[in-house]
Amino acid sequence: MERESLRTLGALAALSLAVFAYVTTENIPVGLLPQLSQSLHVSHSAAGYLVTGYAAVVVIASVPLAIATQRFSRRLLLISALSVFVVGAAVGAAAQNYDELLATRMGIALSHAIFWAVVAAAGAALVPPGRRSRALGIVFAGASLATVIGVPSLTWIGQQTSWRVSTLVASALGVVSLAAVYALLPKTPPTEEREAAAPHPSRRRYSLVLVALGLSIIGAFALLTYVTLFLEQLAGFPSRAISPILLVSGAAGAAGVYAASRLLTRRPRGTMVAGVGGLAFSLLALAAAAHDGPLDIVLLCVFGFSLSVLAIGVQSRILDVAPGNINVASAGNSAMFNVGIGGGALLGGLLLQGPGLRSIAIVGGLVALASFVLLLAEPHVLD
Repeated sequence: MERESLRTLGALAALSLAVFAYVTTENIPVGLLPQLSQSLHVSHSAAGYLVTGYAAVVVIASVPLAIATQRFSRRLLLISALSVFVVGAAVGAAAQNYDELLATRMGIALSHAIFWAVVAAAGAALVPPGRRSRALGIVFAGASLATVIGVPSLTWIGQQTSWRVSTLVASALGVVSLAAVYALLPKTPPTEEREAAAPHPSRRRYSLVLVALGLSIIGAFALLTYVTLFLEQLAGFPSRAISPILLVSGAAGAAGVYAASRLLTRRPRGTMVAGVGGLAFSLLALAAAAHDGPLDIVLLCVFGFSLSVLAIGVQSRILDVAPGNINVASAGNSAMFNVGIGGGALLGGLLLQGPGLRSIAIVGGLVALASFVLLLAEPHVLD
């Protein structure tokens, strides 16, 4: 990125901050379930639906909204999405009951669907093709930092004050992101953006990437959804140790973002495959070493690192093989990612009620391994 102007770097940082705000806000209820449940007089399960419902809206709305808005510039769409985010979070902080908060979360989720359809392409368009991978690394560093800093910080704020204060802080993050994007992201004619195409468009390769992504995320989130139970009941860690362990794993994820942004330039497809392979290995190894606490921490770091490498590798691959409009293709990527999150949580829950915790890592690893094999077979099947 050394050859890019300060304005370009600022625009990429603004997009990264916006990613940080969205990922943090999506996951606020995860850390504040007890407070939300008590304040709104609903069950823990109902409070959890604030996350489930959000993801469901993103899955359903991403592609239709991307198609409906493709004649508008990415800058306008990003500004509009962030405006809805800011208002939705502010109104949500003042919600008087569960239904009102759920409604504001659904509004934010709709803006999320639009935002994720264009943010990668907007970031990649700021730099020459040869430095696109580093641009994506900067943009999506916001997602890893949200896991490491954003969610834990807003959880702590909510625990010391209330979930309303955390939600207001999220709205403030959106205000800063909106101002930065408005000031720094250059204007590009919508016609020029629509004419932009992937260098190697292929409907079959795009479809294969989406299937591989869905399988990988299902495998990853089958365990990630229940990682606290895994660490406490199998690895033997006390509850006070869970947050520091997840923080270390999140830091490894941030390192994965940096590594992927460097590797994508030389081996774009191999980076994605390596991320999936790392996920499969770490999940299966966690199943084998479930009762070895120190080793489990190391493997969770491999897991976090691999998940970040996969996420950036897939987005880069989407921009390379998108068969049509890049925004619509990116929306499909976002929708599939959320399908994987929901599907993984469902798979993990079913296994938890049946064979038990260890089986989650085993089955999750096998599902990720199927994705790895699929990607390895791509050159032989599609070339």
